[in-house]
Amino acid sequence: MTEGSRSEFPLRRLFPKWGHASRSAADRLIAAARVAVNGVIVRDPEHLIDPQRDRVELDGVALAPLPKLYLMMNKPRGVVTTLRDPEGRRSVIDLLPSEWKHAKPVGRLDRDSSGLLLLTTDGDLHFAITGPDSTIEKHYHVEIAGSASDSDFDPLRRGIELDGEVLAPARVSIRGSVGRNTLLEIVLVEGRFRQIRRSLHRVGHRVRALHRVAIGSLAIGALESGHVEEIPLPEVDALRVEAGLAQSGDREIAGESEIS
Repeated sequence: MTEGSRSEFPLRRLFPKWGHASRSAADRLIAAARVAVNGVIVRDPEHLIDPQRDRVELDGVALAPLPKLYLMMNKPRGVVTTLRDPEGRRSVIDLLPSEWKHAKPVGRLDRDSSGLLLLTTDGDLHFAITGPDSTIEKHYHVEIAGSASDSDFDPLRRGIELDGEVLAPARVSIRGSVGRNTLLEIVLVEGRFRQIRRSLHRVGHRVRALHRVAIGSLAIGALESGHVEEIPLPEVDALRVEAGLAQSGDREIAGESEIS
């Protein structure tokens, strides 16, 4: 094997690329001497491999790409969107049946938010939705405390500044009211840490409830809170086309954002 060939990449990338584990989890497995390449234990996560030529084993069992999996969940409030929570809080992974637990959340909804969460083993789609160049729109229904005027949200429409950076313009519309509170619809094309809550706080409004209803053309519909189901293939294909993906790919699943 010639070092640096196009088909080679670091061993740690094989696990997320094939849908088995995140890069950080792969690093832990490799450090624990549980991974072998062509029968030899490898402890260097940057060791170059060619999956077309090299046999990679975990605990003596050969790794192979997992089938692509596409799931949608109506995440309840009080559940965190992490694979492993150091505080022991309930995670979205706890809501998945055992045969689906290898799927990874695409982006995040914070603990106090609810709604549509996409989980997949398709790294290309994951990156296309969460990456810095993503143009996939995410739709949210938001309840804020008290009354509001439409002009209150002009800074968000222009692009509000957070953490020294100007965010991409958001679409904000008033949907109505419930009691003394105001209902909004907000559409974003990027995801920053608790972006909606922090942006609304900057213009003097406090979020009481936040619910994501759609990611691109994928809508939550009547899916009940806490439930998860496979996404029909025509809807997967439509979302991939929106993301600029013509065919299934194998980009590794990397970072996540918590935007609400």
